[in-house]
Amino acid sequence: IAAFVIAFTLYPARIRIQKFVDRTFYRERYNFEQAVTSFTRAISESSTLEQIGKRILKEITALIPVEKIGLLLTNTESTRIRTLAHYNMDEAVKNINALRVKKIKSDFKKPFALHEMVQQGIDIDQSLSGIFRRWDLCLAIPLKIQADIVIGGIVLGKKLSGMKYTQHDIELLSVTASEAAIALKRLQLQEDII
Repeated sequence: IAAFVIAFTLYPARIRIQKFVDRTFYRERYNFEQAVTSFTRAISESSTLEQIGKRILKEITALIPVEKIGLLLTNTESTRIRTLAHYNMDEAVKNINALRVKKIKSDFKKPFALHEMVQQGIDIDQSLSGIFRRWDLCLAIPLKIQADIVIGGIVLGKKLSGMKYTQHDIELLSVTASEAAIALKRLQLQEDII
């Protein structure tokens, strides 16, 4: 009875402590609107593709600390993928740059993910699971300008907290990917004109 009473009284305290640790050290909880506003402001200050690539990765890792992250773009003909910026993905970058877009059989309507790295109930595309396991990646969010125009993607490894990606994480990443796609396309057009 004493063990039951102790467990019953300490459980709420354990939950509060866990939330504090997550928020303080892993930033698992964030203000969605504030995060998007901060992200948009940060990428709008960049003037080259390389700057914006580094800035996007910095902003995302501040919100969701991960072991590795990369920003991928397609070339002008949308046949090949190249790495614009990355953190801790040296081995995977060699393979990613050899990947052809037409080998990806998807409509790009859902994020790509390993099912064991996202919470249950999240609608994901698992068609790249083999590649993700080989390159030690967990999640990829397509960079779309319109519903049918994909110009790249944001790929992420495991979260530093060891937790699975949540629906909230994926929604935030999807919104930031949309903002990033628009900014990247704008800079690509500017560079083409120049």
